[in-house]
Amino acid sequence: MARVAGAISIFLGAAVVAFSPNRWDRVLLDLPRGHGIHGHEVIGMALITIGVVLMWRASESSGSG
Repeated sequence: MARVAGAISIFLGAAVVAFSPNRWDRVLLDLPRGHGIHGHEVIGMALITIGVVLMWRASESSGSG
């Protein structure tokens, strides 16, 4: 079950990162040359990180048995 939840979280996180809302997304951190880290990118990367952790823990628990 953790593997499925991890895969769904990774997929949703990638979709959120790929989505580029121009109207309501704000820049959280300005970077050089006009680039920045946006709110939707932070949310997407958090979902991806949660998914990777879920997949990692699921593989550790199945490998030790």
